[in-house]
Amino acid sequence: MLDGATLPLPLLADHLQRLTEGLAAAQTQDDVLTAALSPAMNALNALAGAFLLLDPQRQWLSVAALQGSQPQTVWQDGPLTQETPAGDALTSGQALYFEHAGALKATYPELEQHTGGVTAVATVILPLRLGERALGVLILDFREPHEFTLEERRFLTILAAQSSVALDRVRLIAALSDQVQQRTTQLSHQSVALEAEQAALQAFVGFTEAASQTEDVAALGRLALDTLQHVLPGSSGVFYTRTTTWQPLNWTPDLAPDLLSVLRQGLPLDTPIFAELLQTRQPVFVDGWIADEQQVEHTGQFQTAAVYPIEQNGDICAVLSVALRHRPRWTSFQQGLVRAIGRSFTLLYDRIAVLEQLRQQRAEVEGRERVLELLSLLMTQLSTQQGDYALIQRAQEQVLNLLPPGHAAYWEPVEDHWQLRAYVNDVGNAALMAQIREGLPMGKTPTLDRCWTTGEAVFLDTYLPETDVAAELTTHTYAMAALPIGQGEHRQGVINFISFQPHHWTTAERALLRTLAQGLGSVLERAAQTRQLEEERAGLAAFAAFTEAVGVESDVPTLARQAVAALQTTLPGLSVAYHECVENRWVVQAWSEDVPSEVVAQMQAGVAETAPDFAQAVHSGRAVFVEGWDAPSNELPEASMYGAAGFLPLTVAGQTYSLLTVGLREEKRWSERGRSIVRAVAQGLTLALERAHAAQDVLIQKQESEQRRQALEAFAELPRTLPEETNRYVLIRRAQEIMLSLLTPGYALYWEAGEDRWHLKSQVGDIGDPALQAFVDEHGLPLDAPALHSTWRTGIPKYQDNYAQGADTPPDMIRHVQAATAFQVRMHGQPLGMLAIGLFDQRHWTSVDKAALETAIYSLGLVLERAQGLEALASRTAELERVNQELHTANDELEAFTYSASHDLRTPVRHVKGFTEMALRALDKNDVGKARRYHQVVSEAADRMTALIDAMLVLSRAGRVPIHLREVDLRTVITQAQRDVQMEFPDQTVDWQLGPLPVVQADPQLLQQVLTNLLSNAVKYSQGREHVTVEVWTQEQPGEIQVFVRDNGVGFNPEYADKLFGVFQRLHRQEEFQGTGVGLATVRRLITRHGGRVWGEGTVQGGATFGFALPR
Repeated sequence: MLDGATLPLPLLADHLQRLTEGLAAAQTQDDVLTAALSPAMNALNALAGAFLLLDPQRQWLSVAALQGSQPQTVWQDGPLTQETPAGDALTSGQALYFEHAGALKATYPELEQHTGGVTAVATVILPLRLGERALGVLILDFREPHEFTLEERRFLTILAAQSSVALDRVRLIAALSDQVQQRTTQLSHQSVALEAEQAALQAFVGFTEAASQTEDVAALGRLALDTLQHVLPGSSGVFYTRTTTWQPLNWTPDLAPDLLSVLRQGLPLDTPIFAELLQTRQPVFVDGWIADEQQVEHTGQFQTAAVYPIEQNGDICAVLSVALRHRPRWTSFQQGLVRAIGRSFTLLYDRIAVLEQLRQQRAEVEGRERVLELLSLLMTQLSTQQGDYALIQRAQEQVLNLLPPGHAAYWEPVEDHWQLRAYVNDVGNAALMAQIREGLPMGKTPTLDRCWTTGEAVFLDTYLPETDVAAELTTHTYAMAALPIGQGEHRQGVINFISFQPHHWTTAERALLRTLAQGLGSVLERAAQTRQLEEERAGLAAFAAFTEAVGVESDVPTLARQAVAALQTTLPGLSVAYHECVENRWVVQAWSEDVPSEVVAQMQAGVAETAPDFAQAVHSGRAVFVEGWDAPSNELPEASMYGAAGFLPLTVAGQTYSLLTVGLREEKRWSERGRSIVRAVAQGLTLALERAHAAQDVLIQKQESEQRRQALEAFAELPRTLPEETNRYVLIRRAQEIMLSLLTPGYALYWEAGEDRWHLKSQVGDIGDPALQAFVDEHGLPLDAPALHSTWRTGIPKYQDNYAQGADTPPDMIRHVQAATAFQVRMHGQPLGMLAIGLFDQRHWTSVDKAALETAIYSLGLVLERAQGLEALASRTAELERVNQELHTANDELEAFTYSASHDLRTPVRHVKGFTEMALRALDKNDVGKARRYHQVVSEAADRMTALIDAMLVLSRAGRVPIHLREVDLRTVITQAQRDVQMEFPDQTVDWQLGPLPVVQADPQLLQQVLTNLLSNAVKYSQGREHVTVEVWTQEQPGEIQVFVRDNGVGFNPEYADKLFGVFQRLHRQEEFQGTGVGLATVRRLITRHGGRVWGEGTVQGGATFGFALPR
């Protein structure tokens, strides 16, 4: 359904005509909006209408006009965006028509949610644009659906265009009107400013002419205030200088007394009007002055105020202020007057400041010249003054003549307080004077503390009474200056000056005092250097005198006496003592004759190492000088007559060996000269002691070297005296003899460890007590015996200067042993046993003793290792000889075997073959008897060959069977051999003659084979004798045991003795004595394998003697 009928074209034209006339008459933006909106709504029967205009930044649309009866409209302020219908139409430049219900909401579904409004049934949105420039949108809402005809659309397009032109026109008119207004105001201001400048010029000329003749800041301030009162009738003014507050220097006479009292106390720097001045650095004019807001009491009568900054070197140093009583606002003319006078004042202030600076520079130069003259005078008098404090006092007197009446003092820090050292003039208060003489506490005296801590001078134009001491003591003190004397590490104290009158420290005075402080520091430093040189000369003189006196002396007691004498000669009245530490007490060894006898007695009794001053010197390693000495606390109550004492440690190689102590009776303070001389002599004594200790060390080293040499020479002789000795106990015994030869009477015992105790293996020297000897022989020592256990476990020798009697053996047996030591005997790095030494005299084991004995033990180890090597070499040599002998025997046997194979074995073979052929021929002839005899010969030849082969097997087995050596009783072996021989020769009676038969090292089975063979041969080759006698005996020789077997048989030709032990070698015919010729060869092989040798002796029909030797 349409929203009313469409108006005919003539009616729309009438509406458009009236609308055009209304827009043409509009003068403002509101006129344009009203002239356009109402006719449009009426012409189209719209429910509501709105103008949304774009802001100058073209980013925001604002509702400029809204008409109609739609309370919940969606047309609201918002950003320019195509997401909204207004933004979409304006951006695209196209009108948007929504003719039916829901069309707008369907196109922009989130519109109602974002705005909280309700869309109309029909809507038209017209963009307002001038060319490319967007201005806003015109919106019409309809109650019913509305189809826009072509005429309506033309009407709306013309409406939008004319509205855009009208809006732009009124905006241009408004801008032009603003420009006209601004120009008019500017011309008015320029006129007023011109008048103000003319008045200011006149005031400036008058003020400049009057002020150009003054050179005083205060006078300049008065003149400026007079000029302001002249050009600003009814005004009041103040000229302030800037310190820690705004301090008034001049003011107009019309100020009320209560206000003047407030100003004289100084206004805070952060007073609002002044704070704004400091921030802007420009003149500040306040209209409608309110005293409470400005925080300045008693200024309620003023309505306006102004402050003008006075700058110097870029800093605001003063302020010119003026206030008006009857003017609520500053006019431009009045401000111009203030500025003109302020500028002129600044120029004149700069001129006066330059003049004042020149005057101060001249005064400063003059003050410096005076101070330098004073310092020069002090330097010339340096050698005649009575010390540093007299110099400072003289300087204080001279400087006080240049300052207002007051007091000067010089302070030095002493522990936790400031000590007064020099002053001039009484401080003006008896109680205060008494207090400063006692000293002021450090950390609670800010003026002195600050100066000392920062190293900077402190100048106080206004001294607050409670700053350093009680306020009632310093009410007469107005100003103070404090300056450090010396710089950095060379600071010595603080000098201060007090003024009893109000006083401002001028630049010249500050320069004068700084010059004085620096100069005094230099003078005092030079004085200290002069004294130091004098002290060094005195010390060097004392050192030279002492050095010359001692010469090359190395005896410590003599050196101590020389040091005592040197100090007494150089420092008369000084008591001196030299102490050495004995059993944790300092015992006097030398002293000067003036030391009272009761003091000497106490020092001879010794002072504990823990006595405070003695301990401090030792622990610090430095000289300790004590003023106001406390003798009783140092265990010397009889020495209380000494007011000052010194303790100087004498250190050699980092160890304090002794102490040199000195004392003053009359004085309680040490002079630097006295300290230097004592230090110098102590240093000389220390050098002399170092030389003495060095000489002693050289002597000890020489003795050690000699002892080492003796021990080494003694051990070097062992290989020559005992070249082949391998028995370690023999060698250890010789080592014991050598070690005892280096010591006092005593004994040396060598022990080896068993399963549960130590066993004595070698002893040199009488042990000194039969019961003790029996005890160690029978019982030995337990494995944990203290004398041996720790050294056996660690390998570290144990030296006992005082032997712990009873620790190892019953105490009543060992009373005669006073000193002892024990060493671990090692071979190839492994412990072998323990060698212990006991001495019957008291002995302190010196480094010389230790060097000699430890060298001997080390050498013993080398000797034992050499002996073991010799023994191994001998064993190896014997083994090689045995092997060579076996090889030689094997070669002989091989030759014999070769001969046997070619001769002895061939003979029975020939017999077998020949007689077998003969037997066969006899059988062919039926000669059975002859065949039987031939067969008997063959059988005997075969038996002979079998016997030879068996013998060869026995000989071969004798060379291969392993040998198991052990102790063998010869008598047992001989008895068994006798039984074997009796079984072999049962019908033969033998006279056996046996000598001593010991135990030997051999293989029992092989030895049995040897002796059975020899006894069998003895009986066999003695058959046919009426009496058969066989003798067996032994002889002991170095390294071997010889066994002999003798018979009274047929003997042998000695010319063939070398063939006796060959294989198959026989000296008798088979028909005479049966045998294979292998028995003696077997004997030789078996004895050779034992490492022994064999031999044989005999004569034809004179019997034979066979012997063999076995190693022990």
